[in-house]
Amino acid sequence: QALLPASSIAAVVITASSRARAVQARPRAGLDCASSRHRSNVCTETPISCDTTPTWALSGGNNRATALFLNASPYRAISHPCRPQVQHHREATTILTRGGTLAEIGDRRRPYARLLRLAAQAGRISRPDDAARIMSINGDIWAIATWLGLALSPALCDELADELAIEISSIRLYPEVVPVLRALQRQGLQLGLCSNLAKPYAPPVLSLLPFEFDAYAWSFEVGVVKPDHRIYSTIWQSLALSPGEVLMVGDTYEADCLGPRRVGMHAIHLARNLASPDPRFLRSLSDLPSYLARQAPPSVPQ
Repeated sequence: QALLPASSIAAVVITASSRARAVQARPRAGLDCASSRHRSNVCTETPISCDTTPTWALSGGNNRATALFLNASPYRAISHPCRPQVQHHREATTILTRGGTLAEIGDRRRPYARLLRLAAQAGRISRPDDAARIMSINGDIWAIATWLGLALSPALCDELADELAIEISSIRLYPEVVPVLRALQRQGLQLGLCSNLAKPYAPPVLSLLPFEFDAYAWSFEVGVVKPDHRIYSTIWQSLALSPGEVLMVGDTYEADCLGPRRVGMHAIHLARNLASPDPRFLRSLSDLPSYLARQAPPSVPQ
């Protein structure tokens, strides 16, 4: 299937990780909801993906939180306090993915990786999909410990809570993120957010964003991680768009480019290190508005 030209893009979807501003001590139930601003309608009782995901991806991957899933719906949205109304001329949708797209963790402590090490030391056999399963569970860090079969001492619980709180408090948006989001908003584009993420990291990223997005697809709510097709379909269906009207933008090539293209979405690779399998890619998120204005995404591989 041929991709639509960039001029047909109407929504942008970005994936971004969130971290809670504070994590309570040992008895804390953790974060019960992604954010007071979160408007997702995704069902949480969904299957867990068995896709393989590295442990470092639990907090957004590659020393970054996650990418933005911005939706520039194929239907240009009209500003509205709730769900945007749409006009009847088509545009493509743009989706930005996790990794290093929107935010980074300044002080990485990796409490979830520590849980996995503790479970291995206790005799649990590690599985290659452990990280993916953790990001697919709608629960806090203590729910993950229980799932791993760990009985943690009060002192160890306090250590893990402190490590998680330090990571969360160190999350920062990249300097160009807010100006780019504002520019996309001024263009009348809908915005969405899609992310592979352990649940406690979602609220902090949301609290850093300058405004509420139109749709959300969190791995811990959908029950699968990218590149599973169900997380992509969740976002474009939430935006009332077809996949060919959505552009995914992210820095993880398999999850943010190949996976979306397999289901008929547009995708453009964000490669800050200037290394990309695609001949056309973004060197910075700041390049996205001009890319949307003048270029068409790469063709879907056959």
